Amino acid sequence: MEPAVATTTVPDVLRARAEEDSGGEFLRLLFPAGADVALSYRELVERAACWAEHYRRGGLAPGDRVLVVLQHSVDLYAAYVGALLDGLVPAMFASPSPKLSEELYFAGVGQLIEGARARMVVTYPQLAATLRERAAAALGSAQLATPDDVPPEAELAPPPDVSPDAGAFLQFSSGTTGLKKGVVVSHRALLWQVDAYAEAIGATSQDRIASWLPLYHDMGLITCLFMPLLRRLPLVAMSPFDWVARPSLLLRAVSEQRATLAWLPNFAYSHMALNIPDDELAGVDLSPLRGLVNCSEPVLDASQRAFLDRFAPYGMSADRLAASYAMAENTFAVTSAGFPGPPLVDHIDGAAFERDHRAVPVDPGAAAARALVSSGRALGETELQVLGADGAPLPERGVGEIALRAPSLMQGYDNNAEATAESLRHGWFHTGDLGYLADGELFVTGRAKDLVIVGGRNIYPQDVEAVVQEVNGVIAGRVVAFGVPNEGLGTEDLVVVTESERGDHAELRRAIYAAVAGYTEVVPAAVEIVEPRTLLKSTSGKLSRAANRDAHLERRALAQPARAAAAASAPDLTSAVRDAARRLVRDGGDVGDHDSLLRSGRIDSLSLAELLVELEAASGARLGPELLRDVDAIDTVEAIVSTLRGE
Repeated sequence: MEPAVATTTVPDVLRARAEEDSGGEFLRLLFPAGADVALSYRELVERAACWAEHYRRGGLAPGDRVLVVLQHSVDLYAAYVGALLDGLVPAMFASPSPKLSEELYFAGVGQLIEGARARMVVTYPQLAATLRERAAAALGSAQLATPDDVPPEAELAPPPDVSPDAGAFLQFSSGTTGLKKGVVVSHRALLWQVDAYAEAIGATSQDRIASWLPLYHDMGLITCLFMPLLRRLPLVAMSPFDWVARPSLLLRAVSEQRATLAWLPNFAYSHMALNIPDDELAGVDLSPLRGLVNCSEPVLDASQRAFLDRFAPYGMSADRLAASYAMAENTFAVTSAGFPGPPLVDHIDGAAFERDHRAVPVDPGAAAARALVSSGRALGETELQVLGADGAPLPERGVGEIALRAPSLMQGYDNNAEATAESLRHGWFHTGDLGYLADGELFVTGRAKDLVIVGGRNIYPQDVEAVVQEVNGVIAGRVVAFGVPNEGLGTEDLVVVTESERGDHAELRRAIYAAVAGYTEVVPAAVEIVEPRTLLKSTSGKLSRAANRDAHLERRALAQPARAAAAASAPDLTSAVRDAARRLVRDGGDVGDHDSLLRSGRIDSLSLAELLVELEAASGARLGPELLRDVDAIDTVEAIVSTLRGE
């Protein structure tokens, strides 16, 4: 194990690492449409020093906030590291993308500038001009800076005089955009977290990380920026947009760059298993991986099994699967599992789980057995409790709210005393997540707000979804379950919506009713079967129970007929594109040939990737990931048809 640098602040560590650097490759940025860019650690710090010089020329001092809004590039990393070098407090925010409308984007970034109290906003020239025009009020006195403004050379200044307990960076609760709950993480908390998590996973300088994760979410920021920086672990990174368009890019990066570690949200396992064509896997070798960490969502056994089944021929095996329970409020990791070997799978009695809120072990072959994947054991010095409805700690295997305290726990939400008081009580952070402890292992079962209560029985929608996706004819990973009010009975009805390609919906519906009733002892009030790619997603690419609940209620109220046939059976290319787009739009409305799909925010990036995969199969054309950046080429049905025809 490589020892941690014995310093007290992030700027000290960065300078020490740069002085130790021998000139080997540290950061490799992948660009599918062009040449890769590779830098040593020292070269990255030298570019970061130019940014630090620009911040000082702008009058910024330690503790001032800098908002970084850049696309995949060297300066995305250098601008952020430059702020760290001078003791500034940087925050990341996403650049505009096709998955958000411009109105939503600029409203969000304007709120973030105000809420973060940013002194400077770092971005690229085109966005800087638009921000001046559309977010001038939010900018206020904040300065705008672009890579063109930065001096080409600068000396590395002496380290700033900052306290280990001062804020090192600002991040936002996972999945949030705009003005949500910001967390200021101190130097002390960050350094403790990185060292504790690196020790838990056995990370050394011999490791190499591969990532597509955006740096404006805590999983990407900590595991794929701060841990490489502070432990000097080589990093191979690609744009999230490139990965969405071609998920095989991550697997090829692992194979070609011999990466040993990667982190993924649970949905990515299913996305890659379903949407990577076989011809894009030629020559791929996943054997270099020693840890593929499932994080940021409940870890689903079915998703991991689907990933293993698909990629076992390419060197993937269960012993390389890992997991972590993590959150921005704790800087990142609370627990770690799977180093070495896969996370533990716990089979419990489903009836006792729902009725008694207890995780009672049963044989895996038992009729009501449920498979739950462990998120592992708490990091050193981290304490976990599971609390009942009265706030008292529950015994082993009691299911309740997860609470924690740790050296890397936040002091509170930034400028939000009300939210802080609600979540932090007597030094313990109340997560709002449900789970249980068994032999020191934490099992996360869902969010309290997702519970469906039917006649006093707690139904976990993710359990229902896992059962339904095993029914023959259901598309794996394309199921949502939720509750709708039944005012006549004073309870909730359980509703299941799933996608299927089967024509016999009546038989499939009967099978789903039987599976859910047999597993939960609750009969769904409704089972709705929809065409493939009908289910709606959030802006982060995950199936949204809330959005699909609203869509279901609207369809039920309007008694709308089923969607059109799949695009592949359409009589011509224009009809194929039109029908596919109609299934994928997030608002469920009609689509005209000239209607905007991306700029209007009606299709998100993962839905767009599904659309491109489907259209490639229908047309025989090959569509590169650069199309995700060429909005004009794919914003309307008419434009997509022209692109497919090479016009």
